[in-house]
Amino acid sequence: CIEDAPAAGGEAARDGFLVSAATRVDSAGMARVSAKLAEGDALVLAGEGSCSTLDEARELVAWARRLGLPLLADPLSGLRSVDDPHVIDSYDAVFGRDDCPIPRTVIRFGRYPVSKRATARLAAARPFNIVVDAAETRDWNVATDWFVPMAPLDFVHSFPEGGDGAARAQLGFLRAWQDRAAEARSRISAEVGGAADWEGELFEGSVIDAVMRLAEPGSCVFAANSMTIRNIDTFYARSGKPLCL
Repeated sequence: CIEDAPAAGGEAARDGFLVSAATRVDSAGMARVSAKLAEGDALVLAGEGSCSTLDEARELVAWARRLGLPLLADPLSGLRSVDDPHVIDSYDAVFGRDDCPIPRTVIRFGRYPVSKRATARLAAARPFNIVVDAAETRDWNVATDWFVPMAPLDFVHSFPEGGDGAARAQLGFLRAWQDRAAEARSRISAEVGGAADWEGELFEGSVIDAVMRLAEPGSCVFAANSMTIRNIDTFYARSGKPLCL
């Protein structure tokens, strides 16, 4: 149940992997996906629609841990409620670096993240794009190579248990993302902490930090569009506190 992206002229370039009403990727489709991941330098771009509950988020993180995949977690993905080093919360800042690790393969869950830098950098790099979404590709960049029409968790459940070949191929790439993300997170935290010295000026990062810190576990935090959600993207650090955005 993998669908190839439309070929030039609008005709679908299909070779036997068509859309079907399934909740699992078939064995032939999994062979294709596994072969791509075995090449290494793969990451997950996790947008809104990645998961619906904390249990689902934990399952996605466990899958990423098994395969050695960095999970670039948009604030609307639900994944920042899991405090795990595979959850990359400061991905926007990393995409702004000259030494940003550029992927060979991107698996996108749900919508594009809100980060403009992520979208622009990946559009320029043009990695192989596998889009996993229950409804549609939602691909205004027309960058989808394979479309998997199912919920991300069903896609994850299609992978066989055990095996670490992809994890070995991914190790260096994963560590590069984790190291750069940790540096970015440390710098952002220092900016938030240093904002107390700004004589009466209000700093967006301090506001976001306070809201996320003071919100009770299980709270729903409503964010406006434009700069509000982008500020949350920058300053909302992953934690073990379940929040819904």
